[in-house]
Amino acid sequence: MANATGVVAFDLDGTLIRHTTVSLHMALWLGNDDMPRLERLYAEGKITNAEAAVADARFYRNRARADACAQLSSIPIINGVPETARGLRQRGFLLIIATIISRFAAEFIQKRYGFDAASGCVLHENNGLFTGEVARHFDARDKANFVADFAQARGVNPVRVIAVGDSTSDLRMFEF
Repeated sequence: MANATGVVAFDLDGTLIRHTTVSLHMALWLGNDDMPRLERLYAEGKITNAEAAVADARFYRNRARADACAQLSSIPIINGVPETARGLRQRGFLLIIATIISRFAAEFIQKRYGFDAASGCVLHENNGLFTGEVARHFDARDKANFVADFAQARGVNPVRVIAVGDSTSDLRMFEF
């Protein structure tokens, strides 16, 4: 959108997604019984997002992106996303998903609801299948940089950037 009046950056887990997280939702399909423990350890600051991502990525080995996205079709999204997106767009805002979780999941939500861009940890793929490895880690600093870079590339003044989130990985984004 040319001449955007601002950018609204939404976190995914706990903000757009309710009652679960992408990782927990996908863990049921992947058979990753360790994900609740990993999420708890991350929340307690005992492991990094990179460590959790590596542990989780191995469960995606030889799984197709298309199959993973099909699993995401049932993830619970908060009410009113289409209406909120429409209202913000009518006011000239660009909408992005700023998250540290798997980018393929953020891109699924991006396409489903018409967001302009999405961030996140990149899982390595080969011929449409995940390899079980992380291609690029993504942390809170990367998340904030993603928001700043997106706004700057579109000529949006930092005072016209709104961050919506609920976790410690959002704190740097709020400082923007």
